[in-house]
Amino acid sequence: MAMISLRILGIGLLVPLLVGCQSGQAEMASLSGVDVVGKADHCNRQSPGLSLARSMSEFPDVDGLLPAGEGALKAGRDVLVIYLGQRPTPGYGAELRQAQTVEKVLTLSLEATRPDSDAMMAQVITTPCVALAIPDEGWSSLYVEMDSDGFPLSLEASAGR
Repeated sequence: MAMISLRILGIGLLVPLLVGCQSGQAEMASLSGVDVVGKADHCNRQSPGLSLARSMSEFPDVDGLLPAGEGALKAGRDVLVIYLGQRPTPGYGAELRQAQTVEKVLTLSLEATRPDSDAMMAQVITTPCVALAIPDEGWSSLYVEMDSDGFPLSLEASAGR
């Protein structure tokens, strides 16, 4: 539905609209120090959960996440993998909306994405996840909120390597 709406707007209105969205997302990511580094449909986790990786040996073996996760880890950042749990079709995921640290609690707000209700989807069970590069210091606990079953989730960890 979003694609149809954008086509109706025309190319003259589309460019400023996309630039505004992209600059807003980039500004939020640079202020918070959190970046989406990967997404995958098959993450082999049946229920929602969190996994914090500080080295490649801790990083989950998931197709589609490895290259970006490895790059973030080599750059000295931690990688948080957020598992959405089992879903009935492809097309489910999550978008980072806000990230902030208050009193050593890093709060990540995500919005669940779902396939369009009128989309033709294969009936294939998926276990989607999203990987976020997060600061390796400045927090002592993580709180992840999302408008999806199984959330919010939290994780206690000491910041730093």
